[in-house]
Amino acid sequence: MSKDQQFRLPGYQQYSVPKGPNSHGSMILVRATIPSSEVEPIHCGDGELVLVAGDFNAHHSMINSTTRMNLDGRHLVELLTDVPEITLINTGEPTHILGGTLDLTFIFTELVPVAQWEVDDELTSDHFATTTTLRIELLPPPPRPPPRWNTKKVNWKLYQDELQKWFSNYEPAEDIDQLNQDLTGAIQHAAEKAIPKTNRTNRHHKDYWFYNDEVREQNHKINTFRRHLRQYPSPEGVKLLRAAVQHARQITQKIREDKWLEWCATFNAHTSLSELWRKLRIATGKLPRSPAHPQPLQEANRLAEHFAERSSSAQLPPEIRLHLQQVQMDREVVVRHAIKQADTTDCLFTIDEIRRARKTSKDIAPGSDGITYSLLSNAGLAGELALIIVINASWSAGKLPSAWKRANIVPIPKPNDPPNFRPISLTACIGKTAERMVLTRLLWKIGPLHHNIFGFTK
Repeated sequence: MSKDQQFRLPGYQQYSVPKGPNSHGSMILVRATIPSSEVEPIHCGDGELVLVAGDFNAHHSMINSTTRMNLDGRHLVELLTDVPEITLINTGEPTHILGGTLDLTFIFTELVPVAQWEVDDELTSDHFATTTTLRIELLPPPPRPPPRWNTKKVNWKLYQDELQKWFSNYEPAEDIDQLNQDLTGAIQHAAEKAIPKTNRTNRHHKDYWFYNDEVREQNHKINTFRRHLRQYPSPEGVKLLRAAVQHARQITQKIREDKWLEWCATFNAHTSLSELWRKLRIATGKLPRSPAHPQPLQEANRLAEHFAERSSSAQLPPEIRLHLQQVQMDREVVVRHAIKQADTTDCLFTIDEIRRARKTSKDIAPGSDGITYSLLSNAGLAGELALIIVINASWSAGKLPSAWKRANIVPIPKPNDPPNFRPISLTACIGKTAERMVLTRLLWKIGPLHHNIFGFTK
């Protein structure tokens, strides 16, 4: 294998090292459903479930080598002594046709009870292939996203009537959190009555877009021949299986081409570019979702700590941190003095301000309550009155409902740096509506913000 030779196997992730002037190339194939990543530099430990295998060209009596020890062998033995979390699982069986044990497999010690290592006598060059089996539970598929309200099929009149019915008998509570909870519950109840939910999408096979009864029949024939060959191995059985596979591929290819031509016939000058790309992605089988993380809770905590550390003041230069400490006291004095002073912006919000703050653009991902901007903008007069009660109660008390301060953090891989993530915070749309109303008053009061202020701007 060299740099100018490319190899791809569908369904597998490839990790490879090209051939060099004094070494052959090597390749590791990992099934795509198994989470994996390339480690730089290669190491073991840190509590990770690690498996490292390959030709180490290491010779030492402790690793069952038949030749005299070398520097690599001494180094590996020292590592095994110093790092008890890693264990060599070779059985002593030779991995080279001349009898040497050059191909070694190291795994995390906790995996040893479920590990099985063996040599494959059929797959060989000068080295025999080795197989390592870990008898561990398969990861469950990642949970499907919860169904959302399909606002394209909504009955807005019924939705507004349900909110009106609730508000006509509603007695506002004194607690801010209870006020917000009451409004959220009423909107969710009205939406359940008037808006259907989207169906959960099924996990599609990459060939689902052209799959039909004829393809199913061909797959059934292949499986029949394969079972027969497994029960009664023979050269004739191998020939029959190969013929069945070749015939099925020809038929499947014809069905795929016919379906693709049928799709192409529906494209015209008015077809959107997004629709073209959607069809192309479906045809190339890029719809299956990524596998679940093997340790989701630990990974979520790790990301949360990483995001918190990255946004901490500790990341600032020392001179900036010192300056912040010096001005903090003065800032608190200014804030306390401003709170005691009456101002025209202290008045309660009005219905007109809520209507100006409404977002009428396309819905974006909602917060944990599932309430979108369209549910707020189409809530009718009853919904607007209930919303103004919550916002004015928060404004008068100088306190935010706790639900407005909760966010679902969605880590999005950076395009040019996949191992690093950009956190996207999904907060309640009710709280973000209140923020826009406050921002409008703030800009009216103080005018344009300083050019060095990048947050809280439109």
